[in-house]
Amino acid sequence: MLPTTTSISTSVTSPSIITVANKLRNDTVENEKLLQKTSRNIAYLVIIIIICSVLSIITIVGNLVVILAVCLVRKLRTASNILIVSLAVSDILVGLFIMPLAMVLEITNNKWLLGSVMCDIWTSTDVLLCTSSILNFLVISIDRYCIINHPFKYAPMRKVKLLSFMIAGVWILSALVSLPPILGWGRPSENLPTCQVNNKLEYQIFATMLSFYIPLIVVLIIYANIYRTAQTAMDNRSSVQMSQFLTRNNSSMNVAQLNAVGSSIQHQSNGNSFPAQQSLLNVSNANNNQNQNQNDEFSSPSGTEQRHRRQHSKKNSTKKSSGNKSPSFLSASRCLGRRISTPFNGRLSVFVTRRYSFFRHVHLPNQKAIRTLGVILGTFIVCWLPFMLFAIIKPLHEYVTRLTGSPRPLNVPEWVDPVLLWFGYSSSMLNPLIYSKFNREFRTPFREIIYCRCRGLNDKIRRQEYLENLYGDNHLQVSSLPINQPQQQQGAHLRVNGSPEAAAV
Repeated sequence: MLPTTTSISTSVTSPSIITVANKLRNDTVENEKLLQKTSRNIAYLVIIIIICSVLSIITIVGNLVVILAVCLVRKLRTASNILIVSLAVSDILVGLFIMPLAMVLEITNNKWLLGSVMCDIWTSTDVLLCTSSILNFLVISIDRYCIINHPFKYAPMRKVKLLSFMIAGVWILSALVSLPPILGWGRPSENLPTCQVNNKLEYQIFATMLSFYIPLIVVLIIYANIYRTAQTAMDNRSSVQMSQFLTRNNSSMNVAQLNAVGSSIQHQSNGNSFPAQQSLLNVSNANNNQNQNQNDEFSSPSGTEQRHRRQHSKKNSTKKSSGNKSPSFLSASRCLGRRISTPFNGRLSVFVTRRYSFFRHVHLPNQKAIRTLGVILGTFIVCWLPFMLFAIIKPLHEYVTRLTGSPRPLNVPEWVDPVLLWFGYSSSMLNPLIYSKFNREFRTPFREIIYCRCRGLNDKIRRQEYLENLYGDNHLQVSSLPINQPQQQQGAHLRVNGSPEAAAV
């Protein structure tokens, strides 16, 4: 009996032990997978929090510095900078109210936890501020186009009143784009537990056309005209300055022509158009062709008379030119960095040894302006175009599939929508960085405010402008500037700066 009982109990318990062991093994594997998934989720959340927080902080600080610069620096308190302040206000509000709640929505996996009323307010504010940022950029582009292409007509009209009307139009049009969902055209709170802008095709076409596509077309036309104007100015400036700098009679000049060149070089070196020392002039006697002509004159019967008449006229011209030598001729020799002496016959031949460097230095300002246009326009397109395209493609796909009777979701990864949205938000962060980098009027105030050196900011800016105009060094640091500068000497060297927009373009 005992052996039989033992065998029965063994046969019963063995499968139970195996089943329990397998179950424990499966539970262990599932727990490991869950732990790995949880760790990945935690790492993902940490990355999202860091990136979104950095973008939000830079947006707030950068646009706040732009506003402070206009308020603190006297020379920036101009009517044209009202447009830049309006852009900074819309961008700083994006960083304060839109980005943080968008980050919370990503952390909670698109689950809105603040109720339907806050959802409607947040989405409408999102559309309002992003649209106003784009339209402010459009208004700045229009203002820049008018002041560059039609300065005499537009400059008298460029007053605070006109620019205030333009800003009011920006915010009114932005409100017209953002309010329809709240008034019943697809409330965002209807999509709870998530919270997103109305995805109906009709509204997306209406909103994207007014807030992006039409402004984009206008901006492209404006910057194409500005580019054409810059190219024309570049060609005209090169031809005019080269005609003043070179002669077409085998590169030979008399003393009077050299005086004109000297004064022109001195004037342009003071204006920092190009370094005079890089356009070297070599002074020599007459060229071989002129010597050959003189030899022919000596060999002919009439050549002797011509030679005497020319020598007599050369002596008179040499005396007159030597009498007028001190003002412009010496200034030309100073600009050239060498001492110029006239030969016995008074004939000078000027050869340009680095003529291509002249073209390069003349073209640099306009090339920089064109490069600035490309950066501003390229940033605007890269930040907003992908999101606006996706905003149309997604509801259009749903509309087409619904018409065909086979509705199915768009096969796009979940991360595409938030990434494109944050690309659009990053435009608010990049705007102050671009204008502070390429607008020389904002560059120094931006740096000094960031380093909390606001005390005596106007005096520092004035000293730096003085040294830049005196030495032609655009890389001087304000902290290295001398404290005391003669006021009369400063006033003599300070140049009249253009508007911030003209400096930026």
